[in-house]
Amino acid sequence: MGRRPVQILAFAGGLLLLAVTWYALFWCLAGATELLLVPWDTTPQRPPVGTLAREVNDFFEGPPGAYLPAATIVGAGMVSLVVGAVRRRCGAWLPVILAAANSIFMVLASIAYVANQSLFALRLPPPQTGYDLGYQRTWPAILVAGLLLGLLLCGQWWLALGGRREERGDAPS
Repeated sequence: MGRRPVQILAFAGGLLLLAVTWYALFWCLAGATELLLVPWDTTPQRPPVGTLAREVNDFFEGPPGAYLPAATIVGAGMVSLVVGAVRRRCGAWLPVILAAANSIFMVLASIAYVANQSLFALRLPPPQTGYDLGYQRTWPAILVAGLLLGLLLCGQWWLALGGRREERGDAPS
């Protein structure tokens, strides 16, 4: 078996693995959107209509807002795959590498969420009313999730583009 069929099999198998991680990542992010950006989804008492908190809660409570963050992140991952496949000469393992990045992100995000909830629960008393639930209780997790998502996207672009800048021939040594 020559080198080319091995690369084709690696790329095809990697695409299948990447599709599975994209599916898992999409639903993890959709769940995180529900947990972090819709704090009043199961409570009868909500902020007044017209307030920023209510508008944000209502937007992310149902489609398209409930799926927008997940679709954006998975879509950016798809773009990084296409760009990386076009720009790299030997990118047969790129889908496997991107799938690994997705998997590592999901593990780290899960650990960060549990740690954040535990630390935040120790610091604040439990909510007394449904209105006490809100973004003042979820902002640390939103911040951590944003940082991790930024790292995921930057890491995927870095991996897709080969991990280094192209050297120019006229640059000084």
